[in-house]
Amino acid sequence: MIDIKREKAVVLFSGGLDSSTTLKIAMDEGLDVIPLTFFYNQRHKTEIEHAKKIVEFFNIKNHIIINLDFNEIKGSALVDLSIGVPKNRIKNDTAENKTQRDDIAETGETEGTGNVRSIKPDDIPITYVPARNTIFLSYAIAVAEVNMASKIFIGANYIDYSGYPDCRPDYLRAFEKTANLATKV
Repeated sequence: MIDIKREKAVVLFSGGLDSSTTLKIAMDEGLDVIPLTFFYNQRHKTEIEHAKKIVEFFNIKNHIIINLDFNEIKGSALVDLSIGVPKNRIKNDTAENKTQRDDIAETGETEGTGNVRSIKPDDIPITYVPARNTIFLSYAIAVAEVNMASKIFIGANYIDYSGYPDCRPDYLRAFEKTANLATKV
């Protein structure tokens, strides 16, 4: 009998829509997936519970959850509770949208407490966590190397990337080059 081992892939897995879709794509490609989830004291902690349920649904046994402390990384509404999270992000600058942005800024309509900043179409949003994907991908490289996984999947949605610089295809291609240089395989 021939023992055929499936190729392994680390999947950055928050439990949200993009990463769940990415996990399923990797599974459908026949890869032995290693879901990698991070708890970094983010506001959307419910995603961790969703990640656990999805992993259980697919009967995946090797789910890794890593705890990181991003409390000292300031400047993002996802980890800094003194900054409010805008409910709606306006993408283009029509007169109607400018009025909507002004209404949000004036009324303080947010999902959190704290300051509200005016949103401009080309701004990096206040929900951007500095270097988050770089940190997550760095951990993914280590997990992949230790587990002899040849692939890393990330569900960074460029079409709706919301101004996050670490979701751009150019960034991801550059990181892939770094990963290939930084590992022993």
